[in-house]
Amino acid sequence: MKKQIFFFLVFISVLIVAGCQTQDQTAVKGEVDTVVGDVTLNGTNASVGDDIDYDDLIVTGTNSYCDIVFGKKDMFRIVGNSSVKIDISKNPSIIYIKNGQVAYVMGDLGGKGFVVETDVAVALVRGTVFTVVAEWTNQVYICTCNGSIDFNFGKYGKTNITAAHHVSIRLVKENDGSYAFLPSGLEYHDDEGVEALVDKIGLKIDWTKTDGLSDK
Repeated sequence: MKKQIFFFLVFISVLIVAGCQTQDQTAVKGEVDTVVGDVTLNGTNASVGDDIDYDDLIVTGTNSYCDIVFGKKDMFRIVGNSSVKIDISKNPSIIYIKNGQVAYVMGDLGGKGFVVETDVAVALVRGTVFTVVAEWTNQVYICTCNGSIDFNFGKYGKTNITAAHHVSIRLVKENDGSYAFLPSGLEYHDDEGVEALVDKIGLKIDWTKTDGLSDK
């Protein structure tokens, strides 16, 4: 199988969903906040201040990254050899991570959140910190860094992971469409990286609380 790795940290509580999105003409547009290295937006070089809104495609090269902010407290980072499509015309807005090495996502977006689509799962995310790494086309690494994640897989059941400080699993989609959950350790990220991103948007994190995000 083709191996893919993408990685995102999210300040949002998560619910895996498969529902349709409605049109939303009032959604907050994103804006490119930081560009380092080779980053393109819809095929042209991305620049600080570029709007991110309807069906935009962001591609990053090797040793590159791009930070995108939505409003004052919402942000995510796309890093290194990634391809991510964003569409805020839907409600909730959609981020489709086609492939990539690392992406960090954070924010509550006024409670509306984002639908994050991958080859393995679709998630509605808001209000928590989490990390996802797509290791294979049928396998993802998921860490609840701080907060709670609710998974709903229809006939295959539901589960929840709540943590004050990093609880991680591997989620494997089997050939029959069912899912296996494998315990895992802390990989791909650390406290320092999470805290640096939290600080960039004026927040802090208390690792002793499951709802540890707050203003500085």
